[in-house]
Amino acid sequence: IRSMARSRPRRIALGDTSDERMLYAALEARRDGLAEVVLIGDKSHITQGANRAGISINDIEILSPMEYRHIEKIGHEYYERRKEKHRSGQWTESDAIRELQSNELLFGAALVASGVVDGMLAGSLSTTGEVIRAAIHGIGLAPDVSVVSSMFLLVFPPIAVVREEEFSLAFADAAVVPDPTAQQLAEIAIATAWTYKTLTGNEPYIAMLSFSTLGSAVSPSTEKMVEATWLARARIPDLSIDGELQFDAAFVQP
Repeated sequence: IRSMARSRPRRIALGDTSDERMLYAALEARRDGLAEVVLIGDKSHITQGANRAGISINDIEILSPMEYRHIEKIGHEYYERRKEKHRSGQWTESDAIRELQSNELLFGAALVASGVVDGMLAGSLSTTGEVIRAAIHGIGLAPDVSVVSSMFLLVFPPIAVVREEEFSLAFADAAVVPDPTAQQLAEIAIATAWTYKTLTGNEPYIAMLSFSTLGSAVSPSTEKMVEATWLARARIPDLSIDGELQFDAAFVQP
């Protein structure tokens, strides 16, 4: 993942910049050549925080929603994306601009949508809900996606009887949808497979996890997982997916 990032450095905005951990992350990403970093927030506040922490950010760009010179452009684009959600007609482009200027996460998401930056990282101080709402409102969903979901990407060292080299696993959904339907589980599996392959370059192999393996127990939850597996296969026939499976059956190679 790091090699791919270095080969094609992306322009990444960082939110939650009042957290000094974000500033250290920005320095590390620049030092390691992983990304071109942009800090989102009030310039004076970020600079003061960096000075208190003894961090030099002189060479890192800061974009403030209150001072951004193209705020009318991204405000217009944001308005066009969201105006259908305000059917009363009382919401104007000026209102859209004020929303961007009052919400740094939303401003950062709008920068992504406008192509000013390639992506945004936040969540060290903001809640999951706040980050997701900013992304939904500021960017929106991909055309073929109807369920917002999350995934954890975990990188493991070699583990005896499992893998002889470092490997990665994606776990989804672990933070957004509390009780997904079978249809939602299928969509989450497909979206996670795409994200995993995009980030790692590896072919995804999907296990639909349960407390049962291929009928060893039957309950509404296991039946839901079986249905989700078939729905995902029907939508993407060449998807490598199996279920329902207990974790050990999915994880340990026979």
